[in-house]
Amino acid sequence: MKFLKLLNRHKTSLLLLYGGLLLPIILLFYFFKPMVISGSSMYPTFHNNDHIVVDKFNGDMSTLHRGDVIVFFSPINENRLLVKRIIGLPGDIISIRRGSVYLNGKLLREPYTNHHSESYETIPAFPVPKNSVFVLGDNRLVSADSREWGAVNKSRIYGKYVLKLEE
Repeated sequence: MKFLKLLNRHKTSLLLLYGGLLLPIILLFYFFKPMVISGSSMYPTFHNNDHIVVDKFNGDMSTLHRGDVIVFFSPINENRLLVKRIIGLPGDIISIRRGSVYLNGKLLREPYTNHHSESYETIPAFPVPKNSVFVLGDNRLVSADSREWGAVNKSRIYGKYVLKLEE
């Protein structure tokens, strides 16, 4: 009986405490999503089964930058999420000559790629359409990406990588 009186007297404080603990958790899962990497297309940046956190995309293209890693719905399989790096933004011209990527006519320095996998492919100049991004995997020899199916429209973007969780 004494406990119930004490509980009743402090219910506002308890509700504030409970809300203060629960609200950040709800917001975390509303705005951010934990995910697991599957495959090796982003090696050496990510390995198979790495755990990452993704900031859910709000549709604002100005929040995306070259070099960002994004998660998006596959153009081939609507239910599958893919992870790739943004190479080109709307209006950019992307070309690949003997495996080297050129952004607006200039060789792109890519320290994040798997340099042990040489590629000799050539792709003619590709203008990135409005509201789209050109993406490539860091492990070019095994990655299916914009070289195969073109630019990714913003409507397909699920989110942007923000954090890798260490085990």
